[in-house]
Formats: sequence, structure tokens, C-alpha cells
Amino acid sequence: RVFWIEDGIVKAAGTPGETIAAYQESVWRQQFEDVARKAAGGAKVFVRRSGTPAIYIIESGILSPLGSHDDFLERGGRGDTVTNVTEARLEELKQRFAGPA
Repeated sequence: RVFWIEDGIVKAAGTPGETIAAYQESVWRQQFEDVARKAAGGAKVFVRRSGTPAIYIIESGILSPLGSHDDFLERGGRGDTVTNVTEARLEELKQRFAGPA
């Protein structure tokens, strides 16, 4: 049995797989809310699908791929400003920040 304890509170208890999945989902939800809050506030938000060099920017509420590393730098990107996400999480961001249809 594995326990996930945060701020002195048991958040989950169960098998390692269940508990780790619950923790990872919680971390993702926090990241997603942080990305959404920053984007809603007008900040440029950079995301990268884990394991790939492709970087996306959320600007003016729309997620778009950047064409090159130079484009990333020219738009104010730095290594510490990129949020790494899984492919599934990138798809969630694409849906949330698709822009006008």
C-alpha cells in the first residue's frame, strides 16, 4: 500500500499504480490551471510535448506551434519558461486553446 500525503493530509492511499496516477493527475490539473491562468492574464505560455523538440506558444488565447528555436527565442522563450506535457495533455491544451472555429 502506498500513501500520498500533502501538507499533512492523506490525499490518496492504494496500490502504487493507483496512488501514482492520482498524484500525476493532480500535478497535471495544477499545471493546466496555471497555464490557463497565465494565458488568461495575457502572458505568453510555452509548452513542449515531452520527448520532442517541438514547442508551442499560447498567445492571445490560441495555441500555435512555433516554427523554430529562433522563433521561440525571438518571442521571449527561455528554457525555464517551458512546461513539458504528455501527448494526451497537449491534446487537452489544443482543445482548450483552439481559438475561433
